[in-house]
Parts: sequence; C-alpha cells; structure tokens
Amino acid sequence: MNSDAGWNALMNSDQFSQPVSPIELPLPKGERGERELRDHRAFTLVELLIVIAIIAILISLLLPGVQQAREAARRMQCKNNITQIVLALQNYQAAFNVLPPGSVNLTGPIKHEQKGYHVSWFVQILPHIDQQNCHTRFDFEFGVYDRRNATAVASNLPLLMCPSTARGPGSNYAGNHHDREAPIDVDNNGVLFLNSSIRLDDVTDGITHTAYVGEITSSTFGWASGTASTLRNGSLHSWSADALTYLNLPGSQAPVPRLFDPQGKPLDPLLVVGGFQWNHQTGFHLGMGDGAVRLISRSISDDVLRRLMHRADGELTTEEF
Repeated sequence: MNSDAGWNALMNSDQFSQPVSPIELPLPKGERGERELRDHRAFTLVELLIVIAIIAILISLLLPGVQQAREAARRMQCKNNITQIVLALQNYQAAFNVLPPGSVNLTGPIKHEQKGYHVSWFVQILPHIDQQNCHTRFDFEFGVYDRRNATAVASNLPLLMCPSTARGPGSNYAGNHHDREAPIDVDNNGVLFLNSSIRLDDVTDGITHTAYVGEITSSTFGWASGTASTLRNGSLHSWSADALTYLNLPGSQAPVPRLFDPQGKPLDPLLVVGGFQWNHQTGFHLGMGDGAVRLISRSISDDVLRRLMHRADGELTTEEF
C-alpha cells in the first residue's frame, strides 16, 4: 500500500503535470523545400497586372517632363548657335566695315537652282566661326557648285545645325534679305542680299531692332549656296523655294502650289524665297544685330515681323512678339 501511495503522489506532482511536446525530427532536404514554397504565396495574375499598370502610369506622368526638359536644352543650344553666328557677323563687320554680301553673283535676281556663282554669306564668315581650314579649302575662283569646291561645301558645320531639326550638311539658319516676299536682288531692304555691303550706318532703325539671322527647317543646296537655302524674308507663308524643290523631286506626288505677288501676279517658283520657319513648338528664334536672340511666337503679326526685317523703315515696334 505504501508503495502504491508513493507512486500516485509522484505522478500527481508538478514535474509530470506539464504537457510533453513531441520531438521534432528534421525533415529531409526535399520535403523542407516543398514546405517552404507552400508557406510563401506567389503573385496572382491580377496583382501582376496592377503593378504593371501602376508603373505605366508613372512613366506616362514623367515622360512629358523629360521631353520638355530635352526641348528646353535644345532651344538653349539653338539660341547659343545664333548668338555665335551674329557675333561672327559683327566680327566680319569690324574687320571690313561692312556686313558680308548675302549672295555673290554676277546677275540677279537669284534663282533657286544650282547654276551660278552663288557664294553665300556663310562662306565669308567661316574664319570667324572657327572654320579657317574650310575657308582655306574653298577656291573663290570657282562657284559653289563647281567640283573643285565639293569637299569644302560638303563639310558638316555643327554650329549651323539646330538640335531640334538637324539635317546635314546644310544649315538651319538663314540671313535676312528683305521684309516681305521678293526675289533675292540688289535692291532688298534687309541686311544680307545679292552683292550687299551694308555698313552700320545703313541700319538706321538700329541693330537692336533689326533682325540679322533666323531659323529655317531645310537647306536644299547647303550652307554655301547663296539662295533660299541661306536667305529668307519677313513673309509668314510656309512655302519656300526649298519646299518647292522637295515637292518637285522625281517621283513626288505632292501638288505644287501657285504663289502670287502682292499685285496678284503668279510667282516663278525658282524666285520664291520664303520666310523663316518654326523649329520649336513655341516659335522660332531671331538673332538681332546687337547679338540678342528673341523667340518669335507663332501669333506674331505680319506688320511686326516686317518691321524687324526692314533695316530702315523708321517704324516703331511696340507690339509683343
């Protein structure tokens, strides 16, 4: 009896009242991996599509800002190019007391075709835009289209290319030859035209109020050709001799428009010059004679633009550009 009572007391003691946990044996390697995979739930297809949609929305919100930043940088580079070109014109004028001729040719008016001497004002200012070697290679005994000048004319000059519409070898900038649509001739009222030699005193409106250089989108015959490829006027119509040349390319199905002068007479397409053109969404740049570069909006009026082109009209420019 005493032994039975002692056994019962031992079994009822605290030492044996706690539950005993089962012994956990380590699982084999393969089974342990399968259990871990079951414990981590994977993405469903719906969740994956939601994540992709969120990323796409974020990209769409950021992309316009990136594009605007890039365009702003391109506009700044374009503005700097025009500043350097106007500075080169000023340096030429300081050296020779006149601005370079817009185009050199024995006869006028200038037709937009590869016939003639047609040396442009860009050729004259090559030493002033750090292109002395190109200027040296150019043989002034022969015209722009002569094979002896082919190497020099084919040179790609980065300064003459707008980053927004760069096409080479050519130029995205042109000189001001007249205040309205008219052939390039010796009687133009801009600052760069056929056989011109404009002195500072000839710009009676003041170089601050007179445009020297502006933007264009195309240059069919390149920067060395003193045609509509490097000279433009104050007209706002989009058709230029360059555009007409593209329309007349072999195989082109585009209709060629008929253009008329202020008296209503049809214009010879080869004599059409055209105005400056918008290379940027907000407008185009004009380089003034004092080196300032102004962004001309698309809403500018004909009269204001013409006053900026005319070197000596005596009119005040009071409207915003």
